[in-house]
Amino acid sequence: MTRTACFRIEGRLPCMNDIINVARTNRYGSAKLKKDTQEQLEWVMKATLAKDNRLGMQFPGHVVVEVQFFEDYGRNHRRDDDNVIGGGCKFILDAMQEIGLIKNDSLKYCHLKAERFTDFDGNPHILVKVTEDR
Repeated sequence: MTRTACFRIEGRLPCMNDIINVARTNRYGSAKLKKDTQEQLEWVMKATLAKDNRLGMQFPGHVVVEVQFFEDYGRNHRRDDDNVIGGGCKFILDAMQEIGLIKNDSLKYCHLKAERFTDFDGNPHILVKVTEDR
């Protein structure tokens, strides 16, 4: 039986443009942005795993991580796919590695599938599914 873990993250994550703009204004700003965002994601992931009685769950081998970004259509068209996916996936993978869910986010242990969709309901969110790759 293949094990999976699923997460729903409400709202939007900073995109690459946000990270670059913060770095331009303050030398340590992007590091703080990454730390704060990653910490927030860790809490969401731990809470979801605890609710499903899977706290402490680990995937020691290779995994497939599917990330679906649902961006608000009416709010802003300036967030390109590459900016949203690049910035968001970095935070998500690092948070999963930090809580011990995945061993590493390198190619040896992780295959990433990321897509961006338009959310016409005005409810931006992110769905993450981690599956054991046997």
